[in-house]
Amino acid sequence: MLVESESESEFMFCCSRLISAQFMCARYSIQLQKSMGCKHFLLRVICIFCLIFFSLCNVLFAQAASTDDTGKACDAALAARNIKSAQLECGKALSNAQKLAQDGGVASSLTLASAYYANGRFYLLAGLGGKAEVSFLAANALWAKYLGKDHLQVAESLTNAAEAMLMQNKMNEAEPLLLRALEIRDKAVGQKSEKSAASRHALGMLYFRMDKPAQAESLFRQEVAILEELKGLDAPETAVACNNLGFIYYRGGKVREAEPLFRKSIAILDKVAVKDDVRLLDPLLNYASLLVDTGQPFDAEKLLLRALVIREKQGGAESIDVADLHNRLGVLYQRANSVVTAEQELRKALKIREGLLGVNNLLHAESCSNLGLLLLRQNRLSEALPLMRHAVAVTEVLTGSKSLITKQRWDNLEQLYVAMVRQASIKPITPSIAVQKE
Repeated sequence: MLVESESESEFMFCCSRLISAQFMCARYSIQLQKSMGCKHFLLRVICIFCLIFFSLCNVLFAQAASTDDTGKACDAALAARNIKSAQLECGKALSNAQKLAQDGGVASSLTLASAYYANGRFYLLAGLGGKAEVSFLAANALWAKYLGKDHLQVAESLTNAAEAMLMQNKMNEAEPLLLRALEIRDKAVGQKSEKSAASRHALGMLYFRMDKPAQAESLFRQEVAILEELKGLDAPETAVACNNLGFIYYRGGKVREAEPLFRKSIAILDKVAVKDDVRLLDPLLNYASLLVDTGQPFDAEKLLLRALVIREKQGGAESIDVADLHNRLGVLYQRANSVVTAEQELRKALKIREGLLGVNNLLHAESCSNLGLLLLRQNRLSEALPLMRHAVAVTEVLTGSKSLITKQRWDNLEQLYVAMVRQASIKPITPSIAVQKE
């Protein structure tokens, strides 16, 4: 998400005032240099002092311009979902903003808040929930201080901080943040607004994960109703909301209710959007998952391959999102018993994720787990063991020992250990040959 327009307008106003001051600095610096020839000693001292002051002023404005440039480069990298570039550019932007904010001014503090927020977005993209949480809360503190506790930008940072907490399985901590964000948005822009609809979506996802399906479904229905009224029945925003409600039905086991919503979402977006529109991705992926679960792998494959083309156009063949599609295709081919193709796809996903993210994150752990399970089912136990051990270790550290995903991966590893014990117990016995002495 990008920084909201309210914060941008206030920041740009400050910048315009500072730019005007910069031109004044330059003009008076030149005039003072000309006056250096004056004979009066006191006047010369004043001239020298003012010249130094205005020179420092120009240095500060140069730093501000540099911060703005790196901030734009950071936003561009995030928009392209380029992890390596985002890590570099967002890190630079934060470093520059921290230096600039040492003056304690409003404009520089707002710049620092935006830099923290951008770094939070990078950490979310990289699957580093703990660091994302810290960054979003730092941005939130600054925005609350300088813009007010009821500002829309505060709601934005709270929503993203909650998302980072969910990545760490901290659902109880995330709930009050999302409730507060919903309260701010309802008060600032009204209940029937896109931002309020987005808050209902975020809170609905939380309640779904907390196993509160009735509350989740109610919030998603509200989201659809708001967007249908605001945008119309055939608007792309309505299509996205239909997909969200379909997802809740699907994950709740209501496949018959979910399928028409996925179909509707894809049909609307096919009409109003270009064929590679990124908004098509979620309904394509959700419907593909439904088709896999209902025994229609060939139809699911078509949707996943279509999604792969969109993501390759969006971020290139080695992006983190493309790795997700290779992972999904690997799982699909595994279920269809195409084990060779499945292994190829899973290894592609593992290679991309390891290259972009390293080995200590949940996405890499997911790839290790999926590839390990495939190798286990082929009885390639020694190859599966290091992968599945690593998946358990990373998942337990990042999500906690009591999380559902940690439990699932321990169960998978135990299956592997049982298979290894069974394999060791049925080794062929070489018959002994008794040699008799004559």
